[in-house]
Amino acid sequence: MKFIKDCTADELKQVFEANSKLQDEIFNRMFDDAHFLNCNDYLPCWSSGIDYCIGYGRGAFFRCTDAAGFIDGLKTAQRTFCFLPDEANSRIEYVEHLIGRRDNIVYWDYDNIEKIESRIDDLCEELAADCFKRFMSEYEACFDDDNQIEYFIEIGADDYSECYIKMNTRRDAIREYIKNLRNYEQVNLWNEYCGAQNYSDDRIGGMYEFDDLFYGLSPLEIVRRLDSSFNPNHAWFYFDGWGDVCSTNYPEDDVIQQDDIAEYIDESGDSLYDSGIAELLESWDEDDEDDEDDEDPTDYDSEPDDD
Repeated sequence: MKFIKDCTADELKQVFEANSKLQDEIFNRMFDDAHFLNCNDYLPCWSSGIDYCIGYGRGAFFRCTDAAGFIDGLKTAQRTFCFLPDEANSRIEYVEHLIGRRDNIVYWDYDNIEKIESRIDDLCEELAADCFKRFMSEYEACFDDDNQIEYFIEIGADDYSECYIKMNTRRDAIREYIKNLRNYEQVNLWNEYCGAQNYSDDRIGGMYEFDDLFYGLSPLEIVRRLDSSFNPNHAWFYFDGWGDVCSTNYPEDDVIQQDDIAEYIDESGDSLYDSGIAELLESWDEDDEDDEDDEDPTDYDSEPDDD
């Protein structure tokens, strides 16, 4: 098993994609955060002036019922939350200006009042549509798979730190063991693997072995065999596919194929003289392995099983 807090982003993604229970849980959390929390933060800005229903399918709407109350609330939302893009501010100010003109026109100037009110209604309708779009974007983001995965990765290590995933095969357990070894331990294991597979050209050498390996060659002959990026200050060297000598401080990333080692050990039962792998192979119960194969490999639980 492996705790969620120890998983990489790619592993968390695999856990999420394979676990429908977790997907439902993350969706519900996103919905609560995006809809009920954020919308309810914004909506109190409109103590009057709107009629709304946000995030309830076809019944969702947001419309202005009183221009002055709507614009006053929108100004508060802009100032407090930057609710709409900055370009909306000029339209808000213009509507506020029109409302002031309308209120100061003498009552018998009906033509101007009607024109101004018509323009106010049109602009308020546009702004209300923008507000509705803003609300719904948060609501609809909950249904996007990529957003759900990103949300889970961001909160997973903290909120699910004590949950764990189950390994579904012995090979998974071997691979995980190898990846947790120190780099020099992985080098030793890799070299044993190369020896078992007769891949002598693929083994990794310590830089202290360099002189012995190339003993008898002239400096020019050695230089001709070196990769252009070879650095004698690195800890290890190896041969690439063209026979050039390369150097590295990170053999576990540049050379070692952990999956190939795990596959070989799993299929052959050869521990490659590693005591930890020998104990893992010995302790693995074939009946338990069959049971694990029937389970969801990425199901998670709140507490680990007693070993």
